[in-house]
Amino acid sequence: MPELDKESSERLFHWHAFLKPDAPAHLKRVSQDVIAACKGLPLSLKVIGSHLYGESDISLWEGSLRQLLRISYYDPLRGNQKEAFLDICCFLIGKHEDIVCMFLEGCYGTDQTILDVLKSRSLVSTDAEGRIRVHDQLRDMGRHIVREEKKDRVWEEEAANDVLEDGRRLSTLRGLSINIGMCFPENDVAMCPKLKILVVNNGNMSGTDSHRHNSSRRGFLQKVRCRNLRWLTWENASFEHLPPGLCSEKLRVLDLPGSNISEVPAALPNLQFLCLRRCENLKVLSKPVGTLMPSLRWFNLYGCSQLEGLDSSLGKLTDLRTLYLSECRVPSEIAGLPCMQGLWLQDCTSLTALSCLSTSLQILILNGSCNVERLNLNVSLPNLQKLCLSGCTKLKVSPEALLTSAPSLRVLNLCESGSLKSLDCEGLPCMQELWLEHCTSLTALSCLSTSLQILRLNGSCNVERLILNVSLPNLQELCLSRCTKLKVSPEALVTSAPSLRVLNLSGWGSLKSLDCEGLPCMQGLWLQDCTSLTALSCLSTSLQILILNGSCNVERLNLNVSLPNLQKLCLSGCTKLKVSPEALLTSGPSLRVLNLCESGSLKSLDCEGLPCMQELWLQDCTWLTALSCLSTSLQILILNGSCNVERLNLNVSLPNLQELCLSRCTKLKVSPEALVTSAASLRKLNLSEWGSLKSLDCEGLPCMHELWLYDCTSLTALSCLSTSLQILNLNHSCNVERLNLNVSLPNLHKLHLSGCTKLKVSPEALVTSAPSLRELSLSGWGSLKSLDCEGLPCMQELWLHDCTSLTALSCLSTSLQILNLNHSCNVERLNLNVSLPNLHKLHLSGCTKLKVSPEALVTSAPSLRELSFSGWGSLKSLDCEGLSCLQELYLNGCTALTTLSCLSMSLQILSLYGCCNLERLNLNVSLSNLQKLSLRGCTRLKTPPEADAPGRFAIQ
Repeated sequence: MPELDKESSERLFHWHAFLKPDAPAHLKRVSQDVIAACKGLPLSLKVIGSHLYGESDISLWEGSLRQLLRISYYDPLRGNQKEAFLDICCFLIGKHEDIVCMFLEGCYGTDQTILDVLKSRSLVSTDAEGRIRVHDQLRDMGRHIVREEKKDRVWEEEAANDVLEDGRRLSTLRGLSINIGMCFPENDVAMCPKLKILVVNNGNMSGTDSHRHNSSRRGFLQKVRCRNLRWLTWENASFEHLPPGLCSEKLRVLDLPGSNISEVPAALPNLQFLCLRRCENLKVLSKPVGTLMPSLRWFNLYGCSQLEGLDSSLGKLTDLRTLYLSECRVPSEIAGLPCMQGLWLQDCTSLTALSCLSTSLQILILNGSCNVERLNLNVSLPNLQKLCLSGCTKLKVSPEALLTSAPSLRVLNLCESGSLKSLDCEGLPCMQELWLEHCTSLTALSCLSTSLQILRLNGSCNVERLILNVSLPNLQELCLSRCTKLKVSPEALVTSAPSLRVLNLSGWGSLKSLDCEGLPCMQGLWLQDCTSLTALSCLSTSLQILILNGSCNVERLNLNVSLPNLQKLCLSGCTKLKVSPEALLTSGPSLRVLNLCESGSLKSLDCEGLPCMQELWLQDCTWLTALSCLSTSLQILILNGSCNVERLNLNVSLPNLQELCLSRCTKLKVSPEALVTSAASLRKLNLSEWGSLKSLDCEGLPCMHELWLYDCTSLTALSCLSTSLQILNLNHSCNVERLNLNVSLPNLHKLHLSGCTKLKVSPEALVTSAPSLRELSLSGWGSLKSLDCEGLPCMQELWLHDCTSLTALSCLSTSLQILNLNHSCNVERLNLNVSLPNLHKLHLSGCTKLKVSPEALVTSAPSLRELSFSGWGSLKSLDCEGLSCLQELYLNGCTALTTLSCLSMSLQILSLYGCCNLERLNLNVSLSNLQKLSLRGCTRLKTPPEADAPGRFAIQ
């Protein structure tokens, strides 16, 4: 008998199960699932329907569904196929197909064969990114079999806790997923002879919990023995060396992203996948990877910022197919790998040439590798589908050579190619994505493929010709922001690309109107800073995002039709828009983000019709007085500068509010206590310039990350700060006396206390309570005499200008990037015994008592970009030879200065105002980047600045 269609299947099943044409409301969903599982077979529909007749318990229906799925899908499988399916259901959903195949091959001897069988029987599938997917019902059926029958795989936390307490069960497990916060057994040795897959998850733990479980966790994982382990995943692991019991020779997949590991594991002859992404403690691969792991196919070292490079043994990995590297030295042997398919070499600034690329190569990413000059394209790369060369400004390869050598290209990224003048895409019939952003010399683009889906030209400001004679039926995203010279009308764009989903014409000053009638699929429309735009009409009901920020002359916005899918609407600065707030809210009931900043005429806003609202931006709405009916889903509320707001309806709790910014809302009749009580989940609070705020108790804000209270001139006390606090800004809150630092603030990164001259907290207490500080500002502390930064190893920015009593500064961290001591006129000692390799900005204006020579400063900080010695009356000469990166040099008022030499080619600003004795200015080198030169008062200067590059810079 032939299979029935959906309608006939439903009719037959419903009459046998319910004796009527429709299912009861509470059984509709599960009955549809049962019908689908019967696959249109009349006998199955009759038998199952009759079996369930009279049963209203939904759990019985779900059990019958599982049994039906098992009979149809699971039972026909063979032994290893069943085991592989259960592995996937419990642990491998969402993993890449290639990696799953490596694991299956290691466990069952065949990889793709088993996966092909599971695919052919519709048990598993792969998505567009190649990741394994399983239908929820089939996944639940597989997990039910494991939970009730097999009992040899554990992926749930509660079950894992039980297993860890029972050593006998541990010995029978094939797969285990555990949370790092669990209580681990104190056994001498934990034997797991059958364990093939181990996943260690970093759950959310407080510091106390972490300390409590640390020793038991370390002991268990150091002693566990898994000789048959094939898969290990452990993100952010704390160990420096992989525990020996986890170094199984049978390992196929080792996934350790973000870990503290400092050395690659010992010999793993069968390992095929190794991920050490973001392992920042990894500096050198002391062991030859190519010898220890000869089977490696997938190697990920992306984001290992301390890694110096790879050794030449990499060339022995003849089966290596995918390699991720960034910011490190690349061995030349990389080019000789015959099976290479994907090569990611982002930000490898030492790389200059890449030759002998494999013809099997499909993906080549060189974004940010700015010194690459030679790319050997003499050989055709017939399989290359994705080529990204963004920022490769020195590359000496013509666009024609690129296109000719890679005819199968689908994605091409040439962003920031300043020398690219034109591009003819005639030889690329498969092209789907073309990225040409910030190609400032590009004027023409022609012969675009009809297969094109994404075209991005943002910031390519000189493009004039875009040949759209041919229709682009598949084009979904077109970004032309700031392409102001483009000689294509909006009507031509709309006509040639009817399938557009994203259109960006931001910065088109000449655009006066836009009719979107021909764009029924439009989802995102960006028209930011279109200052001549007055009207926008025929918006599609599919629209999800509309950005008009800064389009200050828009008057008409056609909202006659409802926009049921609109989720983000940004109208900041649209001061002439003749649409009432009520019309906006009515037409967009699904809004999640609304931006009406600088709406000068907005007097009140009732958000009752916006139940999904998550972000509300009303900054600088100076006429706004009242805001009511805020949704409980609200996460961000920005009212900075809306100085006339009086009423803020907080009768209802805002449990999801994470960011609340009320700077300069001085008329608001809401107490700080009410704010704290109504929004217990706050992570960011800004009450800056609240002149009437006298004290703030943060006890009810355990999640607080950022607290901004600058210019609160009446504030005297701040207490109960959360240990989660990361940023505290009290600049110019000049009457603060008490700052509760009884508790340590281990996460505090930025502390700004400029002008807090009454604060009764010693610098030592600040340093001790916040060891993770990266930014510290104590500017204007007239009573500060010395500062020892020994306890601040992470310090990056130190602002101490106008500290007139400061005499000594010591133990500066090598991580320091900015040091500002301007006008701290009594500083004598500056500890520069240690090199400051990361120091970019050094400002010492007016530090006339400093007993450090300019030569010592230059030697200790070779990476300086900004340097100020203004007011140093005793400075006679300055040699800048060791400052190759210097961009800004300020020597104003150095009245004894006579000679300045060895200026860097990178110099952009040179200010010598009032250097009345300066005679020689060394301009032997071309200062091609110099933008500003101030020589006012340099009456004795014997070097005419015009001799170097007349007209290049502004001379004062």
